[in-house]
Amino acid sequence: MDTVKGPDFTKVVMAQRPLVFQQRSSDERALSGGWYRHHIFSPTTSICTNWNAWVRRFRWTCPEPGLVLFTTQIIGYKAPHPNAAKLWIEFTLSDYGQQLVMSTLGFGAGRTDIPDIRPFASQTWYKSSTAYFNFTWNDILKHQDDLRAKWTALSNGLTAGD
Repeated sequence: MDTVKGPDFTKVVMAQRPLVFQQRSSDERALSGGWYRHHIFSPTTSICTNWNAWVRRFRWTCPEPGLVLFTTQIIGYKAPHPNAAKLWIEFTLSDYGQQLVMSTLGFGAGRTDIPDIRPFASQTWYKSSTAYFNFTWNDILKHQDDLRAKWTALSNGLTAGD
């Protein structure tokens, strides 16, 4: 964020005394109920799973550049059925598997050739990010202690939600 938005961006956000929620559904319910107007760092996964139930009242924009957080599937070293695990991974990466991931988990497709079928994706107001932060896990790990210290200093005294 410092590189793209400038070193004072986080300070400006923190000066507004943001609420920090411990549970994803709590902050989205608060937003949809009108308790506050702005929300940052909400993954579309939880918005998607709740959009039809109670979140249709609000719209959102994806930042440019966007932030992609990768999920992984891992086969354990001593998995009792490693070939079954490989088949599961192959299935989740198939056309149908990607559609199920979108419709049940709310994740966007991990493949660029799969159209986005999440319910909000067809809305005229929705636009996904077209550019993304360029980082590697080595970048994050290298700066992890500094990032943690910065966050702790900036967020000291914030009131946590439930």
